[in-house]
Amino acid sequence: MCRTKDYIFGDALHCSVIKFGHVLDLHIANSLLHMYASFGLFSNEVLNLFDEMPERDVVSWNVIIDDLSKNGCFDEVLDAFNEMCRYGVQPNSVTLLVLVSSCLKIGDFGLGKLIHLYIIKRGIDMSENLGNGLIDMYAELGDMESAENFFDGMQTKTVFSWTSLLDGFIQKGELERASTIFGYGFKLWKQPLAEMQAETIFRALPDRDIVSWNTMIIGYSQNKKYMKSLEMLR
Repeated sequence: MCRTKDYIFGDALHCSVIKFGHVLDLHIANSLLHMYASFGLFSNEVLNLFDEMPERDVVSWNVIIDDLSKNGCFDEVLDAFNEMCRYGVQPNSVTLLVLVSSCLKIGDFGLGKLIHLYIIKRGIDMSENLGNGLIDMYAELGDMESAENFFDGMQTKTVFSWTSLLDGFIQKGELERASTIFGYGFKLWKQPLAEMQAETIFRALPDRDIVSWNTMIIGYSQNKKYMKSLEMLR
């Protein structure tokens, strides 16, 4: 019901934009695209508005590509990307992240690698989200060698980067390697969010050896969480 009310209000807002002659403003048109896409069930409105826009930038295309991906239209995602390139609009890290996510959803490892090569060849800025998306893709598809090589080359590794790599090794059953990486990663983690991620990963380990336990006990102790350290020891 709330979503329906939001849609009715949004549609009225769109009518006002047309009435006052602002529909040709690219920023306003992009905002309308975001608005319709946020409703989740109204892809036709998104596409119709997009088709009526006299000018489209990378933001406009990203909304369309993301909306198609969320609705499971993966063939159309690639068609939209190719059309975007034909129009001379350069994709950015957001565009490529949607493509990588789409490859992961359909299990197309070959296409995922081609997209990675495209990113390298074009020199597209590797945002943290895009980097983590690539690790997720390689890990989910079982290519842990590529996942770890890419991880090693990352300038900035976040908690999510470590988590994606560890999850990949755990899912593949390489628990010894996961335990080693877990131990090294915990030494580098200082923020509270990372601490929670570390414990979540630890709890998910199907086989906790002495290295895993020592990593948690020492990690909490080094971060002055002495009660947590004792709790782990017990």
